[in-house]
Amino acid sequence: MTNNRIASILFQAVSKLGLALALFTFASLFFLRAQAHASTASVLDAEDGSEFIRVFFPYNSPKIDVNYMSNPEAMARIAALIDGAALDNASLEILSYSSPEGDYKYNTRLSARRANALRSYLVATYPALDGKVSVNPGTESWAKLRSDVLADSRLSDDFRNTVISIIDSNATPDEKESTLKAMPEYREFYANYFKALRYAEIVVKGVASSSAQASSSEMAGDAAKDGNVNGNDASASAENTPDGPKAGTKVYFMVNDTEVRPAYMDNESNLLQLRNILSNPALNIDNIVVVGTASPEGPEAKNDELAAARAQALVDYIVENCPAAAGKVTVQVKGEDWDGLRAAVVAEPSLTDEQKEEVLAIIDSEETPARKEALLKKTSAWRTIRRKILPVLRYSSIGNIEFTQAADTSKAGVDTTVVVTPADTTTTITPADTTVTTTPADTTGNVVPQVDTTKTTPITGDNTPVIGGGEPAYKVRPMVMALKTNLLYDAVTALNFEVEVPIGKNFSIMAEDVFPWWETGNKYCFQMWEIGIEPRYWFNSWDVKSANKLQGFFVGPYLMSSKYDFQYDKSLNYQGEYWSAGVSAGYSKPISNLFNLEFSLSVGYMHTDYRHYMPTDDYSKLIRDPYNVGSVSYFGPTKAKISLVMPLPFNTKRLEVR
Repeated sequence: MTNNRIASILFQAVSKLGLALALFTFASLFFLRAQAHASTASVLDAEDGSEFIRVFFPYNSPKIDVNYMSNPEAMARIAALIDGAALDNASLEILSYSSPEGDYKYNTRLSARRANALRSYLVATYPALDGKVSVNPGTESWAKLRSDVLADSRLSDDFRNTVISIIDSNATPDEKESTLKAMPEYREFYANYFKALRYAEIVVKGVASSSAQASSSEMAGDAAKDGNVNGNDASASAENTPDGPKAGTKVYFMVNDTEVRPAYMDNESNLLQLRNILSNPALNIDNIVVVGTASPEGPEAKNDELAAARAQALVDYIVENCPAAAGKVTVQVKGEDWDGLRAAVVAEPSLTDEQKEEVLAIIDSEETPARKEALLKKTSAWRTIRRKILPVLRYSSIGNIEFTQAADTSKAGVDTTVVVTPADTTTTITPADTTVTTTPADTTGNVVPQVDTTKTTPITGDNTPVIGGGEPAYKVRPMVMALKTNLLYDAVTALNFEVEVPIGKNFSIMAEDVFPWWETGNKYCFQMWEIGIEPRYWFNSWDVKSANKLQGFFVGPYLMSSKYDFQYDKSLNYQGEYWSAGVSAGYSKPISNLFNLEFSLSVGYMHTDYRHYMPTDDYSKLIRDPYNVGSVSYFGPTKAKISLVMPLPFNTKRLEVR
């Protein structure tokens, strides 16, 4: 059998395999169903008026960093409760924890150091609290880790059950940690959860101002002869009522994205607060103001469109969860949040004074936004700004809420109109995000209440109160395939198309088709039809029900075959067939919420049978050269790729459970 015949058979076989893979892929799009993962954690109302305020700590540290994670809101919340309040019957209890990593005995001591450090900070800041603050050190926060894993709708049932079985086992804490570390997913698991497990929780009892108490009694329906409630009293009532209005609540967005994603940053707890307002039967919504913003990067006109779309996305979420709010929501488009950027830069502890001065001079200048952005990118602080600050400037917020208490016919002539207006709706507030390294503080006094005040009375020891529950169930559509194109081939007009289908937790199969097909008379020709197939092993395993697949490093064998016709005037004139087999290796990473970028290199054996031809002098005909026919074999690099990858589907669909 001739080599030409072998190449033809291989070409037909690879073509059929590619066609079968394409049919399988498109069938998957129609027949794969989503898997639902409902959050089962519950939210319990506090019956004794207690409030829980959570303060987070950096890794392996008892230091109080008021700018760390959501600590700015926590400190502002403490100030709002303590300043001007009657403290005669007040008491604060501190429950402290450490993340379950490292030696258990050391972490127990670290938890105690954190509790004592927080007590010292509170007494030093508010001398009136001296003698009213007690500490109850815990140990490693296994209970909170357990509740967070149960509440995370992104996890597969298998993975969730495996983690819960480890946590609930009779093994020692250090043995549990070792078992978790042995899991292939541990690194991502650690990044998603452990940062939020290093905290102390302040249990506040008996702290309430007289105006807040009066407003709270009205909200509860108690008789009040002078029942007029003004805006300030309403604000105090809201601050001290677990289900009260939360003006300033923020919903954060991914870069260049307008979809409300509950699992992103601190959105789950913020949306839970918002739903508590909308579902409160005692409140009739009169008006809600929604403000949309964008981080100051990219074209200003595009950012204005993003800000408007983000505001509208939050409006749609409000109306979906509270149909009665339809027609009562007002949108304000703020656009690029330069004020928030300025406040965050001032509060960012990792920037030096010189860096802050340089950045603030640019922000405060008379330059255009585009020019300011260009100048900021040249500063040494830009990397910190882009990584730590810009993510919290992409949000929609509740700027103002006006509502009326449900009518009580037993009271006549009582003005029940309540208005909540935040001091400033334009500043940047830190989300309690377990995936972002450091969060800027708000220096303008505006506070987004992100502290969970809806839990029951404090529980000592390691029984950390459950938070973040009440979330609607989610259906996460698993990624069924990825569409690709090799940008290097595209650059030389070699149009190409690839389809990759994930299989199981570590494998995939990829089929590619390269099909440049153009010619210019009998002088230039670039025609090729190449079909290839490549099974791959991915070193980073994935959840089979997840949308995040085909990322990290991979390796796998490949087989490809092609027919071609290459002509460049009279210097290059060949037709033929070739086939190649070898090994590919590469790396893929996300570059946005829509696309990945993949780099790969293939090494293998290639064999081609070629036939030479020449054009006539006037290029009217092409004449085959019977004396220049042969074959060439080669071993070495065969393919290089920089591929743009579009996973399908690349989003998740939220379904409310009623």
